[in-house]
Amino acid sequence: MGISLIGLGLRNILWSLLHETYTNNQCARSLHKLSLVAGALSFMIFLAFMQEMDKNRPDNTTGMSFVGIAAIIGLISLRRRLKRVSSKKERVGEIS
Repeated sequence: MGISLIGLGLRNILWSLLHETYTNNQCARSLHKLSLVAGALSFMIFLAFMQEMDKNRPDNTTGMSFVGIAAIIGLISLRRRLKRVSSKKERVGEIS
């Protein structure tokens, strides 16, 4: 429980600092926002694998690693989609 709270606190601090920096410099692109979200989620994904391995937990943690793998696949597919959309926008911007 303590590690989760520390991770969430660090995520909130980093989010507020980086979000403020990106929005003030007008450089908040979709890939930058995805990087911030993926960084916060990667801690939780790693924590899901570690908690499923803990045999001393009283609750049933079966399947947490499958949720972590699904989250990784979702982040990878979202990144590919964002890169494809941003490259199309750059090509349209070069023409006009």
